[in-house]
Amino acid sequence: MNNYKETEKLRDSRRTKRKLYDAVGDILKTEGYSGLGPNNIARYADVHKKLIYRYFVGPQELIESYILEKDYWTRSYKKLPEIVEANRHDFGRSLAENMLEENLEYFSDSPELQNIILWEINGRSQMMNKIARFRESIKSELFELTDPHFEGSSVNFRAIEAILISGINYLVLHSKNSGSNFCELDIKKESDRREVVKALKQLVGWAFDAAAKKA
Repeated sequence: MNNYKETEKLRDSRRTKRKLYDAVGDILKTEGYSGLGPNNIARYADVHKKLIYRYFVGPQELIESYILEKDYWTRSYKKLPEIVEANRHDFGRSLAENMLEENLEYFSDSPELQNIILWEINGRSQMMNKIARFRESIKSELFELTDPHFEGSSVNFRAIEAILISGINYLVLHSKNSGSNFCELDIKKESDRREVVKALKQLVGWAFDAAAKKA
């Protein structure tokens, strides 16, 4: 009987946490980060506010946990050693191409993540700065995979990745907030999105090919 009660208690806690996570996501989609107060989170989750403090230190830890679960880069952290090991054969070339494509698709289809990035850009939040530093530490491990290929060449792959990733973010956010095209491309259209993916992969390929020649 005690084991049954403990199992049910664990299930209840998991269900409640999931409801709180989902509430944070729903608020980010509909209201943006300004709506992430404890009362509003509890209302969206249809639970008592005290449960936020039962399962988390407070709203900030809940929000941070949600973002770490949702963010494209941080959610792959636990699998990072496996990812690195599986991509040593080509110094991460295919991985770089695929991650840029996945990042574009994931970011385009996630209004809550779009609002998270806007929050990171617009606000001086200690929590968002912490998450940004963690995201950078993950990228640093991925750059250790590509560094041997670019050593001795004039190609700065970090600078190239910075331009490509920030370009993805800008294209998606520009489309979301202005509703207009950029360089005659509509990122919401599948055909135009495929062209952007093609260009991203071409740029990565050119960088790797140039470095191979020690250009």
